[in-house]
Amino acid sequence: MPTSRLLPDRMHDLGPVLGQYWWVLFVRGALAVAFGIITLAWPSVSFAVILLFVATWFLSDGVVALLQAFTSARRLPHVIDGALSIAAATFVIFYPHMAGMALTMTMALWFMAKGVAQVWIAFRFGGPHAGAWLLGVLGVTTAGFGAFLAHDPLDAIGMMTLISGFAVLLGVAFVALGWWFER
Repeated sequence: MPTSRLLPDRMHDLGPVLGQYWWVLFVRGALAVAFGIITLAWPSVSFAVILLFVATWFLSDGVVALLQAFTSARRLPHVIDGALSIAAATFVIFYPHMAGMALTMTMALWFMAKGVAQVWIAFRFGGPHAGAWLLGVLGVTTAGFGAFLAHDPLDAIGMMTLISGFAVLLGVAFVALGWWFER
């Protein structure tokens, strides 16, 4: 049965909204790519600076997601998405001494929750739009990456390198999603 018959017509309004505000996805992607490239380019930077980059990325992503809520007819998923990011940033800022395993677990939980939120947005509001599948795949991949991080959180610096690389991939996917909805 086609997806359009499974979901009521009112659920298919994500395409026009994201088409109009495609640049928000593009900005989120650019922020993630910038984070990933900066942390990959300077691996000798102290862990404290990496914590600052992580907190900045989480906070920026959360603020942009909350701004996206104001441009969307369906606000709740974006508010949840933004609140998760801001909560993770707050934890990193106020508990920097709990780096290592705690940071890796925080990031793992953030990635898993964010992935679930992205799948929910894609399924619930994407409908038959061609870009909805990309958001769904992005959500599954993000949640899977979070589960991978949670599997072995003791290697914090090694995980930061993986996280940096994943940030670049995540950012490129958001840029592609923004481009797709812009068309």
